[in-house]
Order: sequence, then C-alpha cells, then structure tokens
Amino acid sequence: MSADDEVNDDLPEGWAISTLKEITRRQKGKKPTGLQDHKSEGLVPYLDIKAFELRTFRKYAPPKDSVLVKGGTPLVVWDGARSGLSGFAPCNGALGSTLSAVTSDVLDSGLLHYFLAFVYGTLNGQTRGTGIPHVDPNVFDEIVTPLPPLAEQRRIVAKVEALLARVQTARQRLARVPQILKRFRQAVLTAACDGRLTAEWREKFGAGKDLLTEVESLTNRRKIDWEQFVMTRYKPPDEFDPASDLEPPDGWAAVSMDSLTSLITSGSRAWSKYYGSGTGTFIMAQNVRPYKLDLSTRQQVDPPENNRDRVRSQVRKGDLLVTIVGANTGHVCPIDEDLPEHYVCQSVAIMRPVEPRHAPYLNLYLNSESHGRGEYKRYTYGEGRPHLGFDQIRVTKILLPTLCEQREIVRRVDALFKLADAIERRVVVATARADKLTQAILAKAFHGELVPTEAELARQEGREYETAAELLARIQTQRANAPEAKTKRKKARA
Repeated sequence: MSADDEVNDDLPEGWAISTLKEITRRQKGKKPTGLQDHKSEGLVPYLDIKAFELRTFRKYAPPKDSVLVKGGTPLVVWDGARSGLSGFAPCNGALGSTLSAVTSDVLDSGLLHYFLAFVYGTLNGQTRGTGIPHVDPNVFDEIVTPLPPLAEQRRIVAKVEALLARVQTARQRLARVPQILKRFRQAVLTAACDGRLTAEWREKFGAGKDLLTEVESLTNRRKIDWEQFVMTRYKPPDEFDPASDLEPPDGWAAVSMDSLTSLITSGSRAWSKYYGSGTGTFIMAQNVRPYKLDLSTRQQVDPPENNRDRVRSQVRKGDLLVTIVGANTGHVCPIDEDLPEHYVCQSVAIMRPVEPRHAPYLNLYLNSESHGRGEYKRYTYGEGRPHLGFDQIRVTKILLPTLCEQREIVRRVDALFKLADAIERRVVVATARADKLTQAILAKAFHGELVPTEAELARQEGREYETAAELLARIQTQRANAPEAKTKRKKARA
C-alpha cells in the first residue's frame, strides 16, 4: 500500500502514519519434528493452513520444538497461492510452516487483521518465488499504515465487525438463491410434465382428441425412418415400464420413448484412431449438459468416408443426446441447430424423435427429476462407473400431450426459466457488489470515515486524549527502556 493511492494525504486529526515494519513484529512458523496424527498428553494443535481456514486440526505437535502462538493472534498465510491472506489463530497451538504470526503494540489485533485484509491485494499481487509464491518481506515491511488513537481503533473495529456481519448475512442469503432456483426449475418441470402447468389452457382450448391417431401415425413413420437410418431389420417399439405409476392427464397419452424415436444408438469405440486435427467434432460425455450442448472443449476427429459408424453416430438438428456412461449419466441436451460433422462417442447416445417437433418438449421431460431424469436414475447401474443401457432408455415412460399443447408448455417453461436466469444474473452482480463492499468498508475505516474521531469526541467531552503520534512515541520509549533492550545495548557496547 502506498501513501499516494491508498491513504489520504490529509489524515484525520490525531492520526499518524507509519509502516508495518515500524509497528509490527513477525514470527514465521515451522514444521516441528514429532508431529502426531492424534492428540495425546503434552501435544498441542498444529496450526497449519487447514486449521487456519477451517478450524479443524489434523496434526498435533510437541511444544518443545514448535513456534507457539496464542489463540486470537493475527496470522498471515506466508507461502502458497493464497499468500497474504489474514486471519486469527483459532486456539493456542504450534504455528505451521506456511504461516506467520503478526503482532503489534500500537495496533489493536482486530484492526491489524482488518488492515492486513485491506492490503491483501498488494501482498498477494507482489509475491516472490518461481515455484511456490511467498509474501515478499520487503513489500510487507514498506506498506504505509494509517494509525488512529487507541480508543478510536477499538471503535473502528466494533463498527467494521457490525458492518461486515451484515455483509456476511447478505452473502449467505445470496448463496442460497441458486439452490432455491434449482428447486424452482424442477418444480416448473414437474408441473409442466404432469399437465398442471397448462391445465387451464386445456380447459380453454380442449384436450386434443386426435392424439391417439397422431401416435399411430408416428409408429408408421418410425418404420420408414428405421429402414433409412438404422439399416437393420425393423423392430417394433418396446413398451414402457409397467412399474411406473405416472398417469397421463385427460387428452394425453402414455407412450414409451422407443415409440417416439426412430434411432437410439451411441458412437463407436473404435474412433480413437481418428483423433487429430480433422474437421469433425467428437461429442464427449462432458459436452452434454442439462438443456444444452457445451462445446467449450472439443475433440477433433477425421472419420473415414463411407463408414457405417460415421453415418450412425452423426448428429442432426432435432436430435436429443443423453450421457450413458460416467458421472454425467442421464444428462440430456437437444441439438437445436445444424452441426455438420459432429459425431457422438460411445458414452453418448443419440435419441432421434420421429417427429422433430417433439424434441423441445422431450428435452424438458427428460430433464425433469420427477419424470424422465428420475427414471434414468432408477435405471442407472454400476457403482464405480454408472451406466444407462439402451433397453432402459427405450422403455422410459413419456406422458405426451398434443403438439399444440407441447408448444404452449415449452413457451411457459422458457418464460419461467428466463425469469430464474435473470434472478441468477442479479445474484451474481449482488455477490460481486458484496465483495466490493467489504473493501469499501475497510477503505472508509482506514480513512477515518466510519466513526467519530477521538479528537472530535475529546472536544465534545472537554477532555484530553492520546494522539497516535504520542502513542507511538510512548511505545517506542517503553521498548527502549525495557530490561531486554538495555541488556542488548550493553552487550553491543561490550
């Protein structure tokens, strides 16, 4: 921190300016010999980075070979990516090798911690060391430090704590919003897929009596598409799982996923030999996210011409993709646009609706925890590496409304999801503002703008007070006259 850009040239009355070198003492921790995993008589908690951050103790140390600190002592992370981060010792213990204790005779320990938090950006941004970064002691020592009178320091600490408590409460409330929105989206999908979202719409416009005829037409079209794309002997669609207790609303039909698709297949295992810098894109399991295809990471391929696997694995607009192997098993996303030369791997299955206009609704249905997504979870097998089989995908039960009602469902869900997305964006902005607010509070604290100055209160009350300069001079005199200091001077003269 420099005097020019971080501290007012016009200090509040009664304040002084110093440096961290002049008003603090540092003590680096060390890793003692004889560390133990369990507490036993005579050992003290070893305050490493985990204990510093989480207040949990994994190791215990013998006091004899340790740097001991008292609980409540300000600590600074001295080594590592978070160098410069400040906090307090959670209890009496042995100080870890990556931490330094920082104490002062003229700065309240709470105010010292807040000041170190205020200059964290400077300490962390000017570390040294090529492998593991370290706080640069020269940078630390030369940081210009505003020094209020002692009584004012304590009032500042109390005010900062009160304000930051409010900021923390706001952060906690904001942190809960994404989970609330997640539950909201699933509640919307549940209502959409069981007919409640459009119940009044059906009353107004009718339930669609021709749906069964439409389903029969899909079966006929399915056979034609099967012969064109599957290139095997036609197989009638599988029936849905009879164990499902989902009942369709009036005017809807209960059908299997197989009856709605002409193709359910995955990519080939043999495609790794085609990896390279080709023009094709290999869609991996990590690319399939709920509701959307994420191609931020790509595997390029150059598949051979006239290859059956190439034709079978190539996606087209209107397809639905589902992850069938790995941690993302059951994730479903649509292909909303033409994607030439995009192919799925063996961990991703293509579901190709006979009627492409069904895809937007099916995308919602299969991402609903109470419907398609829930069935996928029930069907998934394998503890170490989850799998979802084609047979299970085929018998997934779909509650199907008419195309007209599907469009209305998709429209309403999109509108509600956009509302949730807008709230989510506002939460991100509010969280960023909360982070900035913390620094703004600290900036006001160290510019004398949070509480009345000691000088102001002294005039109002008609009393004298000790200025920061006087405090500093008094502490310096006490240090000079301390028995230890006198002994050192005598030894030096000898």
